[in-house]
Amino acid sequence: MTCNKTAVDAHDNALIAAYDAYATAIKNALRIHRDAVKAAWDVTDASARRDAFRAAEQALRDALRQAERDLRSATRTADKKFKTDTRACRPRVSDDEGQNKDKGEHRGEGHKNGREKGFHGDQGKHNGND
Repeated sequence: MTCNKTAVDAHDNALIAAYDAYATAIKNALRIHRDAVKAAWDVTDASARRDAFRAAEQALRDALRQAERDLRSATRTADKKFKTDTRACRPRVSDDEGQNKDKGEHRGEGHKNGREKGFHGDQGKHNGND
């Protein structure tokens, strides 16, 4: 139980940190965009001003995309680690148990030597004398 609790704690803390970083990146991108647009309004040449607006918009789009990529990467990493951690919490099967696990458990046993209708795609290959 403690192992699983630790795994959940680590996973959720990693997600919280990832979303905090995402929110910070978005806020910073918006602040930079705001300042760039305000500066663009100070440009007197219309063509240069238009270029400044376009650059500000492109910078914002790029920053937002990067923030989303970083969030996706962080959540995937947290999910993979959580999966690994919870697997480590499972009880281990001893070697003796693992060797005897499949004895007598083979598909088709007790079904006319594995030639039951539909077994391994044998449909229609039976002559009815089995």
